[in-house]
Amino acid sequence: MPVKVFRRIQKTGGSTYTLSLPKNWVEKRLKKGDAVQIIEQGSELLISCGGPAEKQTAMLSLESNEPKLVRELIAHYVEGFDKFIVNAPKASHNAIKKQVKQRIPGLEAIEENNTSLVFQNLLTHTEISFHATLKRLDFLTQSLLEKITEQNKISEQQNKISEQQNKNTTQQQKNNEQRKNTAQQHNNTGQRQSLEAAEELEMEVDRFFILAFRQLGHNQQTDSDAHQHAIYYVLVIKSLEKIADHALIFLKQSPAARKRLEKQCRIAVAAYNQAMQSLFKKNALLAEKTIEYIQEQRLQVDRSEVNKSKVDRNEVNQNDFLAYNLLRILDYSTDIAEMAIDMYCHENRG
Repeated sequence: MPVKVFRRIQKTGGSTYTLSLPKNWVEKRLKKGDAVQIIEQGSELLISCGGPAEKQTAMLSLESNEPKLVRELIAHYVEGFDKFIVNAPKASHNAIKKQVKQRIPGLEAIEENNTSLVFQNLLTHTEISFHATLKRLDFLTQSLLEKITEQNKISEQQNKISEQQNKNTTQQQKNNEQRKNTAQQHNNTGQRQSLEAAEELEMEVDRFFILAFRQLGHNQQTDSDAHQHAIYYVLVIKSLEKIADHALIFLKQSPAARKRLEKQCRIAVAAYNQAMQSLFKKNALLAEKTIEYIQEQRLQVDRSEVNKSKVDRNEVNQNDFLAYNLLRILDYSTDIAEMAIDMYCHENRG
């Protein structure tokens, strides 16, 4: 049964407030010089033994391949480990370092020899808060979604150019053939570069997802909101990761196929933006409106709608696949809006 103890706040000096701890509790758990952790949680202060956990070291070995090792590194990183000693032959070091740099934020190789290398986490919770990480995740995901509509605009411009070229005389078409071929090559190069940029964005989303997961999982935050709503934020960051995955899959399809779902793309992007706005503001009313908007617009993205009057089997299959990815973005946006409602209710419960 919890023991309640009341203490008066004492003011010492000009601006310092002190609170004495129960003698019995201190004698059982602490000694002079020990640190205690104080967590602000709404109207409560939680005091527990010990300050930040000591930095942990993980011992790992390259047993089969680099991707498997990196997965183990990520698992230990999320668990709160800060130092990693990896037993691996020197020939594999560059490949390991490359994958670690691409996938795990803040982890750098600080030592290596012929049989091992050592990674150290150089990114502390004082340098970046969970909410800064969350805002970065939102920015990256939003940038990825905006590429969907950007690609449709590029495709539309290309169609206008083609129509104008078709109006040219036969002689003009012959004279312009070489320039058209060159323009097509530039177009293909532009599409490839745009896809590469999208892939880099999706990889950044994965990196910041891993960092956010670590921050939430190990009480590394002084931010009371991150502590109070950790379980909700875990679901939010997982939804952001999944939205980025489906956006990238969508962008990998042909421009012509994506262009057919231009209206549906705009619906998905608008739903995401509204959901994140309701989350950051913890605005339950806006979150409810977002969910209603998604429910109303969902039929526009449904396969029966996007395939209306379509007879070409390949085109139907493409539309089905693209619509599925947009529907998943709507589903995860709904989840985010629901988390905003849950957090609002949690903060305002009687």
